Amino acid sequence: MLAAIVLRALQLIVSGVVLGLSIYLAHNYGYGHAVAQIRYGAFCGAFGLLVSFFGIAATFLDVLQGMVMSMIDALAALLILAGGITFAVSAQIGSCSDQYYVASRQIFRVGLYYHQSMKASQYLKLLESRCRMVQADTTFLWILFACFVATAVLGLAGGRSKGRGSFV
Repeated sequence: MLAAIVLRALQLIVSGVVLGLSIYLAHNYGYGHAVAQIRYGAFCGAFGLLVSFFGIAATFLDVLQGMVMSMIDALAALLILAGGITFAVSAQIGSCSDQYYVASRQIFRVGLYYHQSMKASQYLKLLESRCRMVQADTTFLWILFACFVATAVLGLAGGRSKGRGSFV
């Protein structure tokens, strides 16, 4: 039970970080809509928070433990896995100080309003900053995925040891 509470608390913190970074990236995009990957990152963070709160409540309610919560955790893990893959594919691997790398990825870009009202050096610094935020968001999505996989496995293991059934 202690491990589940610690993992749920970690999920709560990491989900908040993912949500905060994604909302900041989307909000500072400028006019228009931020790219879909960033909006999906915000969804992953919000969904992670929701499932984390539900999981904390389930820790203290026997009815929700075991199979039910493991299925919810598995769903969250799959959705967050999709977010992690999306961010990783969009950002690819590169250095945020490499101007070509930063300028060639759509996920780092901002709206035209920012681009037209800034000097080139300011714009490149902004892109570098956004690059670092996207890389951090990607990392936290993968950490969140690992946390949800761990709680799903713990829930199944706990359910089996208490005789609550299994997938087989």
